[in-house]
Amino acid sequence: ISPTGMADGDNTGSLTLTSSGADVPTLSIEVQAFLKDGKVSVEKVVLVEEFTGAWCTFCPDGVRVLNELVAEFGHKIAIVAYHNGDVMATPESNAVIQYIGIGGYPNAAFDRKLIPGQTNIGITRSMWPAVTRDIIENEVSIVEIEVSNKEYQTDSKELSLTADVTFLQGVAGDYRLMLVQTTNTRNWAQVNSGQWVFPYI
Repeated sequence: ISPTGMADGDNTGSLTLTSSGADVPTLSIEVQAFLKDGKVSVEKVVLVEEFTGAWCTFCPDGVRVLNELVAEFGHKIAIVAYHNGDVMATPESNAVIQYIGIGGYPNAAFDRKLIPGQTNIGITRSMWPAVTRDIIENEVSIVEIEVSNKEYQTDSKELSLTADVTFLQGVAGDYRLMLVQTTNTRNWAQVNSGQWVFPYI
């Protein structure tokens, strides 16, 4: 298949593998490619990973900032909160916090990338609105992820699913698929402006 000679729709060609060994036959493989003309565009969704703790007196203000971003951008942002030093912390959340390298709370990472001008991936809440707007307005998604066949076993607490990942442009580097299960129904005490508040959802 010639990349410059492909038309819209299905294109069929052959790939021939030839060996230098006389006793190894030549192998011919049929190759099919589907070409869609035009720019592929998938709506960009910003991953916001917030780092928080029930003991953190400033973290409720971080929630306020995130709620304002949700009100402004809706489904264009996906928020995951990782707790540290409280009953909601898990070994997995602690591993993420250690990997990102969080020095203060509240903090947040945006698409797990280093923001220009910063030395750490995690940034303070005063920067969250501007960074979110910049990503949504100026970046496009490089990948499309579709999740299907979701099934949860209540007895074993096992979740199975199918994830179809389609890259929309050429990329280089180490890319991995990470699945995070979240809940928004935990009811716990939280320090807010120096005072413990219960219940705090």
